[in-house]
Amino acid sequence: MQLGLALSGGAARGIAHIGVLKYLEKRKIKPDIIAGTSAGSIVGGLYCAGYSPGEMEEIALNMNWRKIFRYSRIRFPRLGLIDIEFLDRMLGDYLSGKIFADLKIPLIVIAVDLENHCPLFIEEGDLMSAIRGSCAIPGIFFPVQRNNKTLVDGGVLHNIPTIPLFERRVETVLAVDVNAHRSPERSPRNIFEVIYQSLYMVNRYRETEDASLAKYLIVPDLQEVGMWDLNKTRELIELGYKKAVEVLDNIKDL
Repeated sequence: MQLGLALSGGAARGIAHIGVLKYLEKRKIKPDIIAGTSAGSIVGGLYCAGYSPGEMEEIALNMNWRKIFRYSRIRFPRLGLIDIEFLDRMLGDYLSGKIFADLKIPLIVIAVDLENHCPLFIEEGDLMSAIRGSCAIPGIFFPVQRNNKTLVDGGVLHNIPTIPLFERRVETVLAVDVNAHRSPERSPRNIFEVIYQSLYMVNRYRETEDASLAKYLIVPDLQEVGMWDLNKTRELIELGYKKAVEVLDNIKDL
């Protein structure tokens, strides 16, 4: 049986994907192919490159906003506020120079072609530029130029990346949605939340459609964790693991 894993975007909440992978590793379940959007492309990229959930936890623990702003170039907001090349510095020790063909597990990175208004399912060429494009939230991060295309966050069109797995006739799709729970009736606290919550409202209907293509759907309870809470790594991993246990523990045919 072929198992495909679809990892959604969700900013810092994407760290919860590590908890799901930790559970799958415990059960010796190895996905045959992974599709990742935005934060899901980072976790998927690291895992497909051979990093264990434990190693990814250490990487996540070393990520914080002070480090992001130290590595970032803040610009006059013509196309965005922050140059997303900071990801190269934060992940360079792990993924720099890698191409998709180097990966131990096939990976599909979802981005959006801004000029042609269509999704891109990237599975060849340079890995880091694809991940940067998949994570380039419009209005916050500068778009990414890759192969003469202008890329922005894949979550604009397919935040739960089941479509490319469905198109490849993957037999069993397991999706993880870390973007579903929103804190109720809370006003945005900064420009990042204004932009992200606006995109969330526009895209939630499509996310529901994409989620329906999965045989199994894991939705960690992240309502109390903000989209930008990089200081809650261990809590996010535990919440991802806990929900994976709840959804998959009684399923034996994975």
